[in-house]
Amino acid sequence: MLKELGITKFAYDYRAEHIPTFEEEIVSLKEQGIELNAWWFPGQMNDEAKGILKLLKKHGETPQLWVMGSGNEKMSAEEADKFVASEVMRLRSIADAANDAGCKVGLYNHGGWFGVPENMIRLLTAIDRPNVGIVYNLHHAHDELDRLPEVLKLLTPHLYVLNVNGMQTHGD
Repeated sequence: MLKELGITKFAYDYRAEHIPTFEEEIVSLKEQGIELNAWWFPGQMNDEAKGILKLLKKHGETPQLWVMGSGNEKMSAEEADKFVASEVMRLRSIADAANDAGCKVGLYNHGGWFGVPENMIRLLTAIDRPNVGIVYNLHHAHDELDRLPEVLKLLTPHLYVLNVNGMQTHGD
């Protein structure tokens, strides 16, 4: 279907039930000439994540790995510092494993403290890995639309992907 639509690049938004057929899908994408350029990756470097990386390496695939986070937007500065420290440990383990597989990691804004542009930059700086950047989805940035030029200026040097869609300021 993707080939018939003229789609040549593909970002995989998986769920756990898709893992058993992932290798089959990699092979099918290759056969159809479709590039797997992104994978919505697990939030932890667990067995599922290790299995995904093993298959990517086996098939010579090096997509961006999009990783989400969370966090209470109203946490105190002290709470935020602790949160950053724990997120850095979590995300460095993913970034290092991804680097070994030839992949980049995109911090993906999906709400919460993690999705605030300034916080994404703070994390990116603290993670301090050359294979980590930002995937910014406007669908998850309704509250940032009124300052979009400022946000884009901040994020652009680190941006892997900008997802654009129709939306309303402070929308759903």
